[in-house]
Amino acid sequence: MWFQYPEKLDKDSLRIFTLEPGEEKDTLHGSLVTHRLDAAPEYEALSYEWGNKNETTYMKCNNYDFKITKSLNIYLAPPEESYDERSAQVSIMKLIYSNATMVTAWLGPADTEATNSVKRLLTAFSNLTQWSGEMKHFPDDHHLAELNLPRRDSRTWKDLNLMLGASYFSRVWIIQELAVSSKFQLLWGDIVITEDEYESLKNKILFLSLTETDAKKDCPRIIWNSVALTFLDKRKWDDKDLFELVRWASECKATIQQDKIYALIGLSGQRNYNVEPDYAKSESEVFADFARRVISTNENLNVLDYAYVGNPNERNRWPFWAPRWQPEDNTAGFVQNKFKASKDTKTITKPSLGANVLGLRGLEVDVVRDVLHRVPEVHQDIEAALELVENHKDSFEQIYTLDPIKVIILTMMAGREVDVLWGVHYQRPKDESYLDNFITYAALTMKQNMQAASDKRKLFNLVQLAFEARSLVAQDEPQIGDTSEEHPDNPEYISLTQEVTTLIEHSLQKQGWYRFHQATTVSQDLNFFITEKSYVGVGPRCMKAGDKVCILFGGSTPYVIRPTSIPDEYLYLGPAYVHGIMDGEVIDAWEKDKNSSDQEFQEKLFKLL
Repeated sequence: MWFQYPEKLDKDSLRIFTLEPGEEKDTLHGSLVTHRLDAAPEYEALSYEWGNKNETTYMKCNNYDFKITKSLNIYLAPPEESYDERSAQVSIMKLIYSNATMVTAWLGPADTEATNSVKRLLTAFSNLTQWSGEMKHFPDDHHLAELNLPRRDSRTWKDLNLMLGASYFSRVWIIQELAVSSKFQLLWGDIVITEDEYESLKNKILFLSLTETDAKKDCPRIIWNSVALTFLDKRKWDDKDLFELVRWASECKATIQQDKIYALIGLSGQRNYNVEPDYAKSESEVFADFARRVISTNENLNVLDYAYVGNPNERNRWPFWAPRWQPEDNTAGFVQNKFKASKDTKTITKPSLGANVLGLRGLEVDVVRDVLHRVPEVHQDIEAALELVENHKDSFEQIYTLDPIKVIILTMMAGREVDVLWGVHYQRPKDESYLDNFITYAALTMKQNMQAASDKRKLFNLVQLAFEARSLVAQDEPQIGDTSEEHPDNPEYISLTQEVTTLIEHSLQKQGWYRFHQATTVSQDLNFFITEKSYVGVGPRCMKAGDKVCILFGGSTPYVIRPTSIPDEYLYLGPAYVHGIMDGEVIDAWEKDKNSSDQEFQEKLFKLL
């Protein structure tokens, strides 16, 4: 007979499985008993990856046949149709794992030679107590020998990557299961990795810069995801904001998508937005409900910045304004740039519009006139954008006083420079060095042998425009002359002139070309657009002519929306950078003209799908 679960579990109980001893070839035997949380015996908790449900075998549980998967996925979870029981158990998962005497994580099977190789490395790391400061990149063979570590060409480093690349580490549930544990160990193949050994491994990888290469062909590199790196630091998981946790873990995987949120509730403490696991709700309902709660509690629209819309025609993806917390959602917005397009206005929502509809008040800015689909080379985008602006020069000059190339470069940078030293620090350009950075980038690109003469000519023209737009030039940096007239058939001449050489040498010292490259990566997955009034910006890949740009109260950026056949109803497409209105300029104009009969911007209700 097949095993049947006994009484349903609630928030005060759990089931403990006892495995009977036996040989490796024997059929597994065990018993499953329900206990109250406050009266449960000592137990160990298992952390594992759900395997392929089609690859199954059998065991005996309470003398009944019990189905399991070959990947050690023991179906101790309640049946899928028992939504109430699953919801109750998930809500106490933190208690279950934190009360265990040991949490054992099963990484999966592995080759014996690989596991032994990693075990020897872990021992070497544990014995390594002194080294000469922090490394800047993976140590060379000389330093590795001094540290009694394997050579660069040793298979050990590949074996370590194999372990750290185990799909187990991509699971969203492990963040809570291991972070709240009093003690844990990892099982990989036939080896046991203690918590202390893994802590030592993490520290040595960081301090020896084993994740950084020196660009030499023989240089290995240790690769692991953010979960494998950070879940050990248990101090980080003290009463975190659930919204921040969900955002941070968006690249993790979940068999049941609702667990993108539910698996992290236990780490959020009081800042959980009153979210309760409810598996009777659909994915869309769970994500929409969470987004509404975040908006209501925080009184801003930051959560919308994580809603990536790939294809607006996919109705099963509705509502578009509710992030699904997939890896691509992290590329949707400009969260790190700290814009204030709606200034200090508070979000104004309109309730009771339906499960898929988010009613928000705000201001309509303009209608999209043309959209430029981006290409990999940013200088080609800048050239095409200049042509687009030139076609609407009169209206453009009514909006902007800056030279077109300045506006376009700043737009491609989303108005921010990247601090190369810290990598993720975005700041407003303090001067026109961003033009120098672009000129350096363009000049270096122009030197490449694969550049055709016609492409170099176009780059040359862009560099000259950028030079002419520079308003502040140091005395020892003379402005470029009209070299295109002097050398019309030799675009490469630009890189040989004293003016450019002086500028490039100065810019290279500050990694100008790299600063420009980094600053423009924020918009590489976005399209350039111009509106009817000639506002220019970058926005979602799915946008097209006829879409609208609006400012929503409580939003940090403008947003792109698409009108539907129903009045005031729009498809939400995503945030946008629109040059000149990122710091509350539209709000200022609206407040100034509030009592005027000829308002440029009028408040209205936007019903977003």
